[in-house]
Amino acid sequence: MNPRINCFLPSSSWAEALPTINELRKSPIVGTIYMLNGKDADESLPVPEGCKQVLCKSPFSHFDNLSIMEDYVQGEYCLLITSPQPVKLGYRAIERMLRVAEDTRAGIVYADHYVEDEGVRTLHPLIDFQPGSLRSDFDMGPLLMVHQSIITAASLLPQHLNYKEEMRYAGFYALTLAYHIAQKPLPIHISE
Repeated sequence: MNPRINCFLPSSSWAEALPTINELRKSPIVGTIYMLNGKDADESLPVPEGCKQVLCKSPFSHFDNLSIMEDYVQGEYCLLITSPQPVKLGYRAIERMLRVAEDTRAGIVYADHYVEDEGVRTLHPLIDFQPGSLRSDFDMGPLLMVHQSIITAASLLPQHLNYKEEMRYAGFYALTLAYHIAQKPLPIHISE
């Protein structure tokens, strides 16, 4: 199967990102993995195969980073990892998210996940997205399958809003607003 999606993850170093990169590499549909970093990763560890570093604004949720990601999205969908913490994926999790995204034509797909604390794994269920539930702290978890039109629409939001400097860290919030502009269905929650 040819790679179909690119992935974006925040990280300060390749060593920090490597566990997540290894998880992503298990999926045959993953193309290039972009480590978004606020500074050059100055380390002796070589860049993992199929990965590239992209300098971005810090923090990862900065509005300007949406425009940076837009430049690198090559397929219809991309996978956005919102946390620098290592992500461990379930069997065919990426393929399942992509299938749901394609079948529903959703702009954003997110899923329940597990949280591991001191070796104890606990289910972290999320709530369904619905009109009126949108807040800046709405939890979609650490893994989002996002349609490229959502990234594009979100990167253009500052031009359509009365953008203020204090909004600069609202990039993820902009993603959830952008489904209106991109004329996509509501974000889809996979409760599994």
